[in-house]
Parts: sequence; C-alpha cells; structure tokens
Amino acid sequence: MGRGAPRTVRDRVGEGFRDSAHDRTWRPPGSRGRGHSDSPPGRRHARPIATELEVPPGSVVFHSLIVHFEDDRPVQLENRYVTPGFARDYLKQDFTRHTPYEYLMSLGPLEEVEHVVQALMPDAATRALLAIPATEPVLHVRRRTWPGGAVVSTARLVHPGSRYSLFGRFRVNRKASP
Repeated sequence: MGRGAPRTVRDRVGEGFRDSAHDRTWRPPGSRGRGHSDSPPGRRHARPIATELEVPPGSVVFHSLIVHFEDDRPVQLENRYVTPGFARDYLKQDFTRHTPYEYLMSLGPLEEVEHVVQALMPDAATRALLAIPATEPVLHVRRRTWPGGAVVSTARLVHPGSRYSLFGRFRVNRKASP
C-alpha cells in the first residue's frame, strides 16, 4: 500500500478533485500525521488536469489522494497529479513515511509556485474524508509547481475551515528613491 496509480488524462467535463474524493481512504495503524488513499486504475480525469499540467489530453499522469492527520484528526485532503517525466518513481514511494511534497523537493529545487486559494463548500465525499459537518466550508488551495520551466505537479489541498489558517510573511525590497 502507500502508492498512487497511473492515469490517462482524457477529455471530460467535470471537476477532478470531487471525482477522486470518492476513493477509499487507508490509514496505517499507529501512523503519525499521514493517511493514504489509492485511486482505482483506469480512472479518467477532466480536461482541467491536462490543462493545469500543460500536457495534451491522453497523456499519462501519476495520481495520489492522501488524507493528512494531526492528533488523529484529518487536517488536509491532498489530491495530486504528477508528470512521470519529472518523477518516474512517484508511484514507488511510501507516502506513509514522507509526503509527496518532500519526495518532489528531493528531485530538485522549484523555480516557480502558483497558489489559487478559495473558500468552498465541499461535497459529501470530501466532508466524509475530512470528518466535517455539512455546514463547514473548506479552504481549497490549488498549487502548481515548476522546476526547470515546465509544470510537473498540480495539487488540490483541501483543509477544514475550522482547522486551518493561511499565513504569509515576506520581505519587500525597495529601491531607494534618488
């Protein structure tokens, strides 16, 4: 266990993360911080996945669906698609020992990261995986990463609204005025 599945990106109408949220969830006994769900082979994915990865429809991509836990409570549903050209051993990883992000970062530094953050009302399957009531919104972060000028990963990171906050701090370099 602990591995994802290869996919073929096909033309299809629909939103990818809601499709994948219907897969079963597995969490190893005594595991700390992570759970995992394998997707069944042969699942077709929406055109937006191919567009986000900047690959033609019909391209094979790797997929993982993982529920992350903290103090035995689900805090994140990670639905990730990865190009095999960048991470050919992605499906061989044991994501109960390290996260997909840790593995991908071990392959080389990122040059560019894109985040799109939304507050959404989740579907029933997502609520079940995150153990939240129907009235609780989620924080949905769509993340794409580029090392070497090409998109190699797109992920939908879904967090229960009551268990997550987003924080950022950065330094702005200003030129002195003449």
